[in-house]
Amino acid sequence: MNGDVHTLSIVIRAYNKEKAIGPIVERCLAERERIVAETAVEAVEILVVDDGSRDRTAEVVRGYRDVRLISYRGSQGYGAALKRGLEEGRGTLVSFLDVNGACDPGDFIPLINRLLAEGADVALGSRLGPGSEMPRIQRLANRIYTALINALTRARVTDSASDMRVIRKSALWTLYPLPDGQHFAPAMTARAVSSRSLKLIEVPIAYKGRVAESKLSLIRGGVRFLKVIMDIILSTRPLRFFVYIAALALGIGAVLLVRPVAYYFAYRQVPDWMVYRLIAVVVVMLMSLAVMTVGIVADQVAELMNPDVRRRRPRAIEWFVRGVLSQRVLTIAGPILALVGLAINWKGLWQFVVEGRVEVPWVFPVTGAFFVLMGVWSWGLGMLQRIVRTLRLREEARAPRRDSWGRNGWMTIPGELPFFSVIIPARNEETNIRACLESLKALDYPADRYEVIIADAMSTDRTREVAESFGAIVVPNEGLYVANGRHVGFERSKGELIAFSDADCVMDRAWLRDAVKYFDDSTVGGISGPTLVHADETRFGRGVAWVFTLAVAGGMSCQADTVKGVREVNDLPGANCIYRREVIEQAMPLATGLVAGEDVEMNWHIRKQGWRLLHVPDSQLWHYKRPSPKRFARQVYRFGVTRCQCAKISWEMLNPFHLLVAAWMPLAIAAIVLLAIFAPIVLVYAAIAAGAALAGLFIGAWATTKSPASAVSSVVALAIILVAWPVGFLQEIVFPARYFREHSDWLKTRD
Repeated sequence: MNGDVHTLSIVIRAYNKEKAIGPIVERCLAERERIVAETAVEAVEILVVDDGSRDRTAEVVRGYRDVRLISYRGSQGYGAALKRGLEEGRGTLVSFLDVNGACDPGDFIPLINRLLAEGADVALGSRLGPGSEMPRIQRLANRIYTALINALTRARVTDSASDMRVIRKSALWTLYPLPDGQHFAPAMTARAVSSRSLKLIEVPIAYKGRVAESKLSLIRGGVRFLKVIMDIILSTRPLRFFVYIAALALGIGAVLLVRPVAYYFAYRQVPDWMVYRLIAVVVVMLMSLAVMTVGIVADQVAELMNPDVRRRRPRAIEWFVRGVLSQRVLTIAGPILALVGLAINWKGLWQFVVEGRVEVPWVFPVTGAFFVLMGVWSWGLGMLQRIVRTLRLREEARAPRRDSWGRNGWMTIPGELPFFSVIIPARNEETNIRACLESLKALDYPADRYEVIIADAMSTDRTREVAESFGAIVVPNEGLYVANGRHVGFERSKGELIAFSDADCVMDRAWLRDAVKYFDDSTVGGISGPTLVHADETRFGRGVAWVFTLAVAGGMSCQADTVKGVREVNDLPGANCIYRREVIEQAMPLATGLVAGEDVEMNWHIRKQGWRLLHVPDSQLWHYKRPSPKRFARQVYRFGVTRCQCAKISWEMLNPFHLLVAAWMPLAIAAIVLLAIFAPIVLVYAAIAAGAALAGLFIGAWATTKSPASAVSSVVALAIILVAWPVGFLQEIVFPARYFREHSDWLKTRD
């Protein structure tokens, strides 16, 4: 891209600036030759937009032969004038510069060079470096506006209101709509950092005293800017806005609830005068849920209407929202919550039906009503999400299909496909690996365009012989763990695309061919498709697979059996993932002492490098689950150990569900002991609620698997997860593996 030839259009908006316009135009004219000499720009044009000036501004500009003048009869506004100039500019690169003279036109040189060198779309001049002469009030206003943009978009911009920047003309329409007023510049910044397809960079520039007074005011412009930025945020990523409000309401409700709960544990009763406080708790909690409902639905509508919006990895509270409040969880949890509410009031309901009267303490109807309302509302929110999801799938189905294999040069000659290296770590997989290799041999992909590498972890059965009989390349994995197997397999590979899987998987014939088209996008580092349940899966395996669907919804697993459309994710499952070669090179080396979860660490490193990871609806395979409770318990235990190990590398590899599952067992034991001493009746209600939850789980599993045996297996599998996972996690905290004790310093440098 650096070898391309470009032209630059510099736009200056002027309104009653007869004294300031001449000096800034002359400075721009003087810098033209240097800009051409030191950048890839071959020509520079200067446009002045006279925004309805009533003084001699236009007359002064007409005195410069090499300057184009665009005049309005009346003022259209700062943003409207700049948009007109940017659209009228003939350059492949367009820029604007404020008339105040505080910025040096020579700074366009580093802006242009950095933009072209880094493949950016917007280069913003940051004026807040050492030596900046920006007035304090303007600096304060700028910092406040920038902090607001950063908080709502998770960006790291330092000078959102900079009035000196360079933009690719081709990116201009992606930035629209933009306001006509004074907050055009910060609004453009917010649009750029919110866009998935645009890249914004900042370049430090000098900032001197102004010839004209700044229009950026902390008080006067604050309300207008807030409206502009809120319009952008609410139309692109509204969830973050509503999350904060809902969290505040939830916190208020929790604070109000502390005193009644403490009073009950102290005196074994709740006095009548606290009824209003508990009603307030119910109202505030329901308000929190209502706000969250609006936020989730609005976010999904915004995603439907704005496919270009960048959606970075959610932080902790948004993990919770996208897990607990996902459509699958809510449609199941809603009826269960309603049943819990009815169970709490079973005595009162029985009295009403039999005797026509109710004589129970008021706290039970209030609490029961809260659970019933929460259940109905949760179920309704789940249905709304289902409707929006259906609409999104319909829109995606209408989108035009890409007919080329890619715009990034995969094919050196017509018809040539990228070369794949399929890497499979294995140990004692003689039983499973034959079916896996047979499916790889039958792929609908040219046999000379992929290789199969088995990283054998010193198997004691015939795994190696079976692999060699199929023509696979077998490399020894003396480190035994899967992470080391990925290392040795990758070192032996030569593919442009690297596919990882497990020996107990069976690939769809189009597994590789379906994956190629998603690497058309140069920002995509890796993809994963659905991980399906095989037709001859055991009953216990089917039960495990159903529980995994709940884990996927809650963020505890990424092995999705169905993927509705293409979506960006944080993790790809190690059993079905395909990456660019350069992506793996950037992520290596991994912590080879991980018991499992090497895919989690690798995906984390990949996302830190700025690559996107996608779940896609095709490129699928079948993955056998552990066939017995004992083997499944051993696997889940290792998952708990490795998640704790990943957390030692970086807390970002944890989400609230991991902490919840890890802590629930000691917390439950402590709660049972306390309740048995102070409030044994609560244990009865807790047991009823637990029974209702298990019944709901059994019914849901039965309805999905069509097998009562698999439904029972689902309950058993969930119990194993709730015991084995926290045991592994907590054991790694108390008794860490030797590898992590010996490599703690190195692991910290990897964060």
